[in-house]
Amino acid sequence: MLAVLSVDPGFRADHLLTMKFSMPASRYANDTQIAAFCRQVEDKIAAMSGVKSVSFSDGLPMTRIRLTRFVIEGQPQPARGSEPTADMRGIFSPGYFDAVGIRFVAGRNFTADELQAKAPVMIVNQTLAKRLWPNEDAVGQHLRSVPSRPETPPVVSTVIGVAGDTHQEGLESKTRPEITKPMVDFTQLTLAVRAAGDPESLITAVKSQVWSVDRNMPMFEVRTMEQILDEDTSQRRFQSFVMSVFAGLALVLASIGLFGVLASLVSQRTQEIGIRMALGAQPRDVLRMVVGEGVRLVLLGVAIGVGAGVALSRYLASLFFGVSPANPATYLEVALLMIAIALIACLLPALRAVRVNPMTALRYE
Repeated sequence: MLAVLSVDPGFRADHLLTMKFSMPASRYANDTQIAAFCRQVEDKIAAMSGVKSVSFSDGLPMTRIRLTRFVIEGQPQPARGSEPTADMRGIFSPGYFDAVGIRFVAGRNFTADELQAKAPVMIVNQTLAKRLWPNEDAVGQHLRSVPSRPETPPVVSTVIGVAGDTHQEGLESKTRPEITKPMVDFTQLTLAVRAAGDPESLITAVKSQVWSVDRNMPMFEVRTMEQILDEDTSQRRFQSFVMSVFAGLALVLASIGLFGVLASLVSQRTQEIGIRMALGAQPRDVLRMVVGEGVRLVLLGVAIGVGAGVALSRYLASLFFGVSPANPATYLEVALLMIAIALIACLLPALRAVRVNPMTALRYE
């Protein structure tokens, strides 16, 4: 769980409000009408107090987006269907990267004119840039699209920037190659609003601005990005809680059982200890003997337990993230705990026994 929470999502989830739109076909029959709606809404929300930046896109990080195929311009054409793929995200305005909090690694952002004209330019993420041009600068390179329909002509686009990686399908999934281009598909709209303060306090005002442009516009999934991240980790939190409860209970039961058995075994040797003391054995020699025998038993048990744990933990590998089923720190911590409990379990009754008068110990039942 700690490993999941320490993952850098690649964007700033704080102070970020998101919402999705369903564009009624009866009022928005073409992309031009939808683009006019987006432009008015962005202008109105950007003018609000407490708003830093705002942008429409066809999807935000942590959500699935469509896949695109492409070919590196100037390289041999691969077989049909075996072309490289990447997630493709379309954005409506240059404020997208500021609104979502995605950093630039190289190059530049889109201009408003490029986005409006749907110019053949793109921004790739670090994963794609390193995969395609590991020893070259990605900025200035060219990619040619592979249309899904044979009659559609391919488009050669220029890479103008490299953005930081973001997690597209959850914090536990690997980052995927991604291309960001001017938005050409307006069927899915997501609004991102970067707030100066609490983003939830802007929900009512943002809705009012949207309804001032279209009073019948439906909105759904109005959430902060922090809520989206919490939902992404909710199953992991539940699994971690349940596993921690049962694992903790098992550890406590094992510790109590170990302490009870060893303490009982040493207590049963009180008469033996008395005889050894009566024959001249020193208390430290008796303690060393009793504790040594107890620790040897526990070390044997720990060795068996660690071996069994390593063998069985592979069945739980699907529940792990950021740690391996044979994580040495976990086994070392539990082994040291068991050894410490064994020392206490042997030492306490042995100390009581060596303090008893030998004649009393000889009469011990």
